Amino acid sequence: MGRIMLGRTVRRGREQSTPVRKRAVRIATARIATGVALLVSSALSSNGAAMEAKAHEVSAEGFEEYVQERIARARPGDVIELPAGKFTLERPLTLTTRDLVLRGQGSSRTRLDFSRQESGAQSLLVMGAGIAVEGLAIVDPLADGLVARNSGRITVSDVSVEWITREISTRGGYGIYPINCSDVTIERSFVQGAREAGIYVGQTLRGMVRDNRVEKNVVGIDIENSHEIQVEGNQVRDNSVGIVVSARPNLFQPRSHGNRIGDNRIAGNNRENFAEKTSHLAVLGDGRGLMVISSSKTVIEGNRFEEHRSSHAVFLNYLSLGLRISQPDPYFMPDLIDNRLSGNSFIEDRSIVQKRGETWRDASGWAVVWDGISSAFPRSAASMPVPVCSADRSVFSVFDATRMSGSIPRCAAVKGK
Repeated sequence: MGRIMLGRTVRRGREQSTPVRKRAVRIATARIATGVALLVSSALSSNGAAMEAKAHEVSAEGFEEYVQERIARARPGDVIELPAGKFTLERPLTLTTRDLVLRGQGSSRTRLDFSRQESGAQSLLVMGAGIAVEGLAIVDPLADGLVARNSGRITVSDVSVEWITREISTRGGYGIYPINCSDVTIERSFVQGAREAGIYVGQTLRGMVRDNRVEKNVVGIDIENSHEIQVEGNQVRDNSVGIVVSARPNLFQPRSHGNRIGDNRIAGNNRENFAEKTSHLAVLGDGRGLMVISSSKTVIEGNRFEEHRSSHAVFLNYLSLGLRISQPDPYFMPDLIDNRLSGNSFIEDRSIVQKRGETWRDASGWAVVWDGISSAFPRSAASMPVPVCSADRSVFSVFDATRMSGSIPRCAAVKGK
């Protein structure tokens, strides 16, 4: 019998000749490599079979434990695949591992039912860099749907958040909700039934909200105190207010700047406002396509506004809502480029807009309303009407009820009926 020792074969104490020794070493090495390969292959096959069996064995009853375990064990770069089906979860999911992907089989096929959720401020929480959530539905969340907080490089793609069976008074405020984030993408997603906003982007730097559909919410898309957010190609219909871009007072990020609302279809947002009476969104009313509130350098380009019973677009300073702004912005005036307006219902008594001291709400029925305040700095003690592109009476601005007036924003490119 021979044995391998330091690269040579020794037989009964006598060294073999070099050619024989080399051939023996090659044969022994080949046998060892073959054996190792067989062992590794066998182990991988066993593990793969076990994993495949485990995936196939996941039932509706065991799904929640399976998902929670996979999330807890995840490492950076992992992809967690969820099977098709409808699964009931009673606890929220939390993703904190960076560069993690949580992927279902499509929002119409992988449906996570949170109607039995008993606690938690959201159903799915993202708190980590580079996380993506794709191809799944969050149904009847207890509070907010998908929340991303203090995170960067977040992607939400083909995600549906729907309130279906919950009473309006028990619904959450927000469907898809990144807050204090950067470099966010929300695309090809759907939200309906939110008591505040379907898609909300708050205090966030850089983002893309594109090709989404939002329906039956108080606000379809809400961009608040955020910078460089692109809102493009969305279908915004049957909400109370279609899109809001605002700089809400007294938040950590005080301004909203450099956002673009482009190439969206904003239609029929006439649903009765069902926000809580104490909500800041309750004062916005309903029947309005777009509201820009104290947000600076907002570009509004190539949108289609259709069938709004109050106004297609409203441009306000927060002073008109009765709120004081601690840090006024002198660059409020938006750029309006090639937007098409159609199907707006006009009020019969147009003399109302000629009365001194009327508020912006009294101009309901005019296609575009501006409160005449271009910044929070007082310009004049007298209240004066400021007409804006009043040709065809399709665009008008009402009196400044706060007794401060400003300059006229550019709007020559806004098309009438």
